[in-house]
Amino acid sequence: MKQKKLAIGFIFLFVCLYTYSQKSLSIHEFKITSEDNVEISLFSVTNKDNIEYRPTILLLHGGGGNKELWIDRRETVQDLYNSGYNVVSMDIRGHGKSDPQVKGEFTFPITDLKAVIDWIENNNQFKSGKIGAIGSSYGSNILTAGVVLWDLPIETIVLFSVTAAAKRAINFPQNVRIPPPYKRNKIKSAFFIASDNELERYMADEMAEEFYQQTEPTRRKKRILVGRYHGSSLYSFTKVEVLEWLKKEVW
Repeated sequence: MKQKKLAIGFIFLFVCLYTYSQKSLSIHEFKITSEDNVEISLFSVTNKDNIEYRPTILLLHGGGGNKELWIDRRETVQDLYNSGYNVVSMDIRGHGKSDPQVKGEFTFPITDLKAVIDWIENNNQFKSGKIGAIGSSYGSNILTAGVVLWDLPIETIVLFSVTAAAKRAINFPQNVRIPPPYKRNKIKSAFFIASDNELERYMADEMAEEFYQQTEPTRRKKRILVGRYHGSSLYSFTKVEVLEWLKKEVW
C-alpha cells in the first residue's frame, strides 16, 4: 500500500513539473504578410534572460500539419527553449491559420519562408543571433529548395524526411511557383534524418544521401533510422543529436 501511494505521489509530482514547464513558455501568436500578399500565421517564443547573443530556430511542419505540432506532439519547442534558443514556428500557406493556397495549385512557398526570416532579422528581440531551421517532410522540402535556389540567411538546416519533391522543385522551380531569379547554391550546413522504410514515392533515404553529397563536407551529418517513420516523428529518436548539432552550428 505504501509503495502504491509513493508511486502515485511520484506521478503527481511529474505531472505538476511537466505542467509548470509547459506554462513557462510565453507564446506570442500573430500574422505577417508575404511579398505576394499572403497572410502567414506564426508564433514566437522569446528566451528572456540577459544573454546578448541568442540564436533563433525556425520550425516548418509537414504537409497537413500546422505550427502547433512542434508543441503538441513533439515537444520540440520546449526542448529548444530549455536549450536557450528563441523559437519561431510558422503555418505554411494552405495550413493552420495561414491563408489558403490558390485552388488547384501546389506550390513551394519560399516567399513565406523569406517573409518569416525577414521578420526575425528585423525584430529587436531576435536579430542578435544566427538563424537555424528544422523542417518536417514538406517543410524540409521548402527549406532545401529555399537554401539552394535563393540566398537565405539560414546558418544550418535540420531536415526530417526531405523527399524527391525537393529535387523536382530545384530542377523545375517554375512548376511550383517559385519566383526567379534562381541560384544553385551549395548547401552550407545540414543534418539529414530519414528512415529506411518510408513510402517508396518519398525516396527519403536516397534524397538524404543525395543532398548530403551536395553539402559542405565539414558541415554535414546524416542519420538513417531503421523502421517505418516519417517526418517529425523521427525527432523523438534523434533529439539529443539534433540539439548537439544546433549547438555546434549556430552558437
